[in-house]
Amino acid sequence: MLSPILLVIVLLYSLLVVALAVGVCITFGEKGKSNGKVKSVSVIVPFRNEAENLVRLISVVNSQTLSPDLWEVILVDDGSVDSYSDSIETLIQGRNYKLLKLPLERHGKKQALLLGVSHAKNSLIVFTDADCIPVSPRWLERLSERSVDAVFLQGLVKVQFLGSIWEWVDALEYASLMAVSAGSFGIGRPVIAASANLGISTNGVAINESTIKADVPSGDDMFLLHEAKREKVKTSFVGAIDASVLTRGSTSFSHFFKRRQRWASKSVHYTDFDTIFVGLLTLLANLAIIVLLLLAVFGNVSWSRLFLVWTIKACADFLLLSAFLLFSKQFKLMLLFIPLQLLYPFYVVITFIKSILGVNTWKGRSIS
Repeated sequence: MLSPILLVIVLLYSLLVVALAVGVCITFGEKGKSNGKVKSVSVIVPFRNEAENLVRLISVVNSQTLSPDLWEVILVDDGSVDSYSDSIETLIQGRNYKLLKLPLERHGKKQALLLGVSHAKNSLIVFTDADCIPVSPRWLERLSERSVDAVFLQGLVKVQFLGSIWEWVDALEYASLMAVSAGSFGIGRPVIAASANLGISTNGVAINESTIKADVPSGDDMFLLHEAKREKVKTSFVGAIDASVLTRGSTSFSHFFKRRQRWASKSVHYTDFDTIFVGLLTLLANLAIIVLLLLAVFGNVSWSRLFLVWTIKACADFLLLSAFLLFSKQFKLMLLFIPLQLLYPFYVVITFIKSILGVNTWKGRSIS
């Protein structure tokens, strides 16, 4: 009796993934032609001990094609203890930047974001991280153009992978999340947002302690997405390559696992049906593969049944990932697809359990 139930779970999951693959095609099929209109932008960058990354980010932002009088950058220091002042102040001198320090009685990324928003002069807010860099000088121009027709914008985020195997693994795993994001936006039921490249018009979605759930240490991006859905504003995934940003990949298993554990820990605070449904079905489908494996080991189901169910799931995942990686120009990551498909069910289940039961840390701070 158990085996058919597990098969049904995996089939439901596979149908969902196929729908997301269709959504990816819809998202990247949008031409995103500009009507010539743009909005002024305030870019908020919270940081903590990011001196080297900030130099890199500022250097790229300074080359943006969007007219300098249409954008500003607000850097918010969340208790850094490294020496960044001299190098940063030289780069931003005479330019449209604000450098703020979070008061001692306030700390954490969410408080840094709120402080930055409170000093923003423009209604279009773009969030990014200090360890990200735009891939093109047209980054802000592209987001500004798309904001004319949409209130909530999710830009493409790609992991920069160089020599480390963990950077490759990180890049593929992050791409799978971006694929779900692009696909869900494409079918009009967005479930994943990433603050590494996020745009919000504050005249449509308020950014305050309530909407980002300031009492929850992580998840500002997801909670803002859920607020946008509650307000029924137009949302859009900006798939243009020149609107994307690169983020640093994990260089070790420990860093990779801790980051995913931190992301999973905020899921218990979600109230959005679509997000809960997709997350729960994904967890159950991967758990079903593990249970079928155990049943096969003890002779309760055939190995051919296990292989059939695993193949159904793998084919659906392949369809979604290959479409997304092709459109986002990362297709060589598919070299890792089969090896990671064998490990992924264990990774998903263990990460979820660990995130619920364990203590999560980020940048030297506990976030549980």
